[in-house]
Formats: sequence, C-alpha cells, structure tokens
Amino acid sequence: MAKYLLGKTPPPRCIDIEGFITDFLHLLIVYVTIAEEDRDKIGFISDGIYPLQVMQEGQRKKVIYPKGTIVTDRFLLQPDKSAQRRFTLAHEAAHVIFERISPTAAGPCFNRLYDREKEYSIRELQEHLDICESQTDRLASVLLMPRFLVAQTMEEEQQGIQVPIYGSTVLRSGDKLSIQNMADRMGVSFTALLIRLRELRFVEYRSISEYLESEMVFLRGREKMIQQAVVRTYKTRPMMPEIQMKVERSYTESTRLKERELRCPHCNHYIASLYSDAAGHFKAKCSNCKMVTVYNLGYFRRKWFQIGSSGHRLRNGTR
Repeated sequence: MAKYLLGKTPPPRCIDIEGFITDFLHLLIVYVTIAEEDRDKIGFISDGIYPLQVMQEGQRKKVIYPKGTIVTDRFLLQPDKSAQRRFTLAHEAAHVIFERISPTAAGPCFNRLYDREKEYSIRELQEHLDICESQTDRLASVLLMPRFLVAQTMEEEQQGIQVPIYGSTVLRSGDKLSIQNMADRMGVSFTALLIRLRELRFVEYRSISEYLESEMVFLRGREKMIQQAVVRTYKTRPMMPEIQMKVERSYTESTRLKERELRCPHCNHYIASLYSDAAGHFKAKCSNCKMVTVYNLGYFRRKWFQIGSSGHRLRNGTR
C-alpha cells in the first residue's frame, strides 16, 4: 500500500481500494449476481478452474472466470453498502497478496457474509472462523485503514486524543459519533474502524465505574432541568374568590349554549371553541402554522354542538 500511495499528494483521506486492485495488483473486478447454494457468499477470487454459479438472463449458469478475477455480488453496489463493498474487495485483494507471498495458498476463495440469525453447521462455522480468513480480514483492514491514515483522521476528529472505552466495550454517545464520523471519512464501517483502533492502541481503557458516575451526574442534571422547566411551565396561583365565582358561573351558562370550533383558514388547525352567543372580532395565532389572523365570528361558522347532560358534545348541524 505504501508503494501504491507513494507520490500521491496530498495524502488521501480514503483509500481507493478499486484503484489499488486494478492499477497496482493488475486484477480485474467483476460485479455479478452470485447464485451459489450458500447465499452467504458475496465475494470470490477465481483460480481459473472453479465454475462460479451466477444469474445471467434470469437463469443460473456456471461461469469460469480468468485466474485472479475478483467477482463481487452486484447488490454491494447499492449506496448504503459502500463500506461493505470496499471491505469485500480489500478481503479478496488480501487473498491475492497472501497467494503471491505463498503460492501454496492458491485456490478459489470465497468471502462470506455472517448472518447472526442463521443456524450454521459445524463445517460452516469452521469455514467462517478459519484462521486464514481471520488473517485475511486483518490484512484487509490494514489496506483500508493504514496507521498513518487512522492517525491523520484521529488528529482531525479527536485532536489526537485517544478514544475512551469503559470496561471492555462501553462507549459514550459522543465518542460513538466521533468514531462514525471517522469511519465515514475513511469509507469503512463503524465496527471495522473500532477493531482497527483497538489493534493500533488508539483507545484508552477506563474503569466502568467512571462511566457510571459521569452518567449519573448527567442524569441528575437533566432531571433537575426538567423539574425546573415543569415548575416554570405549570406555576399557578390561587384564584381570588370573585374570579373563581365568575369562572364557575361562566361554565354553568355555557352548558345551555351551542358550541362550535374555530379552525385556522390557512392549515385547518384547531384554534378555539366558541359558543353561540359569541360575536364580534377575534384575533388568534395558530399554534401549527404560526399565522396570526383576525376573525369576524359571524363569517366563521362551521359546526355547532350542544353540550348534553352527560357532558358530551352532540352534533346539531352546520352553518
């Protein structure tokens, strides 16, 4: 990778893995719909002998690709699969590098997608957990996330400060966001970058009790803010006796009147409930569209309701 990047200025913020494969390793990349019986297979490096099953013109066919051809499932071309596609290509490139170092490792190689909800046989688990595949994954992460690039991204995002991990796995919300931002810059997944940060020792392990204490302080401060907001919102004072008498009398009088709804002419949002003795002009601001409107109550008559003895509104008609 250092040879491939030599002379590239300024240094890239995201490794061009396709360019590395085609220009430096001189390999061909092909995107097809892989139709193997094992649906976990999403990537393949051909040995020039093994017939790969693919879908062509609506039919399953066996195709032998030239030796060294990297075949990737077409669904990885979807925009939201970019990180997975790049890692799959890097994985197959790593197989080629190992083969060139040790020719005895040559042969058709599949990259499999691990499905957490699928039940695997012992043989299938052995294939997924094969030590060679694990080593290939590690080399793939090195190709996509070389030390200098991770350090450069950490400097930009974290000012060079290590990411704190509490216990063995717990991250704060803000640190998760920082890791995701760095992963997006480098074109990799959150999980892949977190594993690479651990390998490079760019994380700082702290006690889980420190995390719990900081969270408790945050929650206590948040609870206090909510309580203060509730107090400010619902702070009331007792009504004077004469005011309370007027309110109760108004309610009693309203039970003998018809009721109608006044709605915003701009968005039809509920404004207020008016009674049949309401008249004149009325100014109100809609809580939905925020428009301030002056109403002549004689013009805005919609649905009339009569308050029944049970307290429910009974529809009487429209005006």
